[in-house]
Amino acid sequence: MSNIDYSIIIPAYNEERRILSTLAGYYSFLRQLQNKTFEIIVSVNSPDRTINIVKSFSQNKQEIKILNTTEPLGKGGAIIKGFEEASGRLIGFIDADESVKPEDFYKLIITIEENRSRGIVGAIASRYVRTSIVLKQEGFIKRVLSRILNKLLRILFGLKFNDTQCGAKIFYNQYVKNILPFFKTHGYEFDVELLWRIQDYGRVEEIGVTWEAKGNSTFKIWFSFAMLYNLLKLRFNNKK
Repeated sequence: MSNIDYSIIIPAYNEERRILSTLAGYYSFLRQLQNKTFEIIVSVNSPDRTINIVKSFSQNKQEIKILNTTEPLGKGGAIIKGFEEASGRLIGFIDADESVKPEDFYKLIITIEENRSRGIVGAIASRYVRTSIVLKQEGFIKRVLSRILNKLLRILFGLKFNDTQCGAKIFYNQYVKNILPFFKTHGYEFDVELLWRIQDYGRVEEIGVTWEAKGNSTFKIWFSFAMLYNLLKLRFNNKK
């Protein structure tokens, strides 16, 4: 059995301008938690200087692990690589832009740890529940597409979440490892497949967080249509 409490994966593609702040912020916060052990797995799949920055910061920090893959993976593929290596009792991931701060991510950890007896197996951050605080919105077109896509996903997959795409989620290790062999998607639609599969094992809580859109996002508007196409293929094929 691993003695690591939390494994946090950061997928990083062309994040040379943002990864240092995110990595330093989460590392500092997790180090302050008393009697808790952690690992941060940075899953780099990037042609820019991201890998060099991560390597430089991680020197003499045994809690930070680096996975560097050169062939294209997609966001989901990078996270899956991290999941495969993670050994924490709880494993989750965050976006490299730190749109969700460590203090808010810790709300997810508290939720899942305090509610296992209620059948809670995971917790996800949300921009669209009553307790959410959005400091800076995304562009109008992106917001509209996001809400339309969410409505379709609720119908297609029976998911009750208001926000499947917010970049902060955490689950019990054993359930993630159970579903890893079955993943069909590797892009931004990965979050939906993850929630669809993990709900077989119990409830996932949606937690309002303080969220801020960051500039220089690697997400493009046309990705929404690619997501929908891939999810339709997933939904109308066998789940396994």
